Amino acid sequence: MMTSRLHLQRVLLLQVLTKRQHQLSAREKASIAHHDLQKKRLVFFHVDLETGGPKAGVTQLSAVAYSPPLKKVLGEFNEYVNPGKHAIWDTTAKDITGLEPNDEIIKTAEHILKVWPRFVSFVGSHLEGGNKVGALVA
Repeated sequence: MMTSRLHLQRVLLLQVLTKRQHQLSAREKASIAHHDLQKKRLVFFHVDLETGGPKAGVTQLSAVAYSPPLKKVLGEFNEYVNPGKHAIWDTTAKDITGLEPNDEIIKTAEHILKVWPRFVSFVGSHLEGGNKVGALVA
């Protein structure tokens, strides 16, 4: 279910970004990102977080890196997160995500403190120099 959802998000993102790129007016072409777009250095990140509710924390962290100039997906990140045994899961969140605290995929997942550095590394690997990540995720 989550893989097909990520694929659908990827397809929709590609459609929106491609359409948006063709709609740029002369004024928008003078934006601060225009130079990076022309040099094929612009990267968009679509990030999707799933939670177990306000008192449970993050249960899944997914992202797609997309290059509008190249019109291609550069990479995908998708990891489940174990919010810990003291997390209080919300019934509505469980219904929406389909995730439960005793699901094997959650029980075997790592805590956000382990997953987050890998996510930051994923983002950094798609940025020139990789040293702009702090500003991006701050």
